[in-house]
Amino acid sequence: MTTPETTKEQWLQRIEAWHDSGLSQKAWCRQNGVRPSQLGYWKKKLCAGISRISRSGGVGYYAG
Repeated sequence: MTTPETTKEQWLQRIEAWHDSGLSQKAWCRQNGVRPSQLGYWKKKLCAGISRISRSGGVGYYAG
């Protein structure tokens, strides 16, 4: 059974995969069978007020 936390984790992983891919949002969504509106919704919902920082070449997320 999918819980809201699982869904959030899945979308965070998708957002990171899109970001790391270097593709446009539209191109990444087309390749991964995701509607651009879904990615945009979750990106806005999960990343509002969260800052991205780069440490050791990676992208990290922290609430700050």
